[in-house]
Amino acid sequence: MAAIPLAAGLTDLQVPSWAQLSPQQKEALAPLAEEWNRLDDTRRRKWLGVAASYPRMSLDEQQRLQSRMRGWADLSPEERSAARTRFKSMQKVPPEQRDVLKQKWEEYYSLPDEEKHRLKREAPPRVVTPGARPGATVPIAPRDTRAITGGSSAPRTTAPASGTSGESPSAQPQAGR
Repeated sequence: MAAIPLAAGLTDLQVPSWAQLSPQQKEALAPLAEEWNRLDDTRRRKWLGVAASYPRMSLDEQQRLQSRMRGWADLSPEERSAARTRFKSMQKVPPEQRDVLKQKWEEYYSLPDEEKHRLKREAPPRVVTPGARPGATVPIAPRDTRAITGGSSAPRTTAPASGTSGESPSAQPQAGR
């Protein structure tokens, strides 16, 4: 691994604060500026390595990198942890399967916006995860609900009242009637 250039006055064991970064490092790491001083040393070293290769990247690569950094910076700590976990699990998937998944994502991204919106509308319901950033969601039901709805592809819209056999609460005898 190439040596990471350090800001003036720092030793190999110290990781610079945002104020100690060089102008070139600040340019490369700009999307992380607000949270840089909150990152742990391991993460800062990783990003410094990325910044070291930044000048050798084409303009397109630099723009793509900064776009991805902005996306990463927008994630909550829980979402980042989940992303790291997904990344690690994908590394265990055989290369052929990863290629198939990559191809499917590329096909999705090449779809017209209207088609993407249609697919999102048809996706299973999602709920907000506690502690996640606003707008973050997770699926709450499988796409194909036939296995849990007794063969019907339509999901059940109401739950039976407790202690009943599926009758609506108004159909049950009530005390005093």
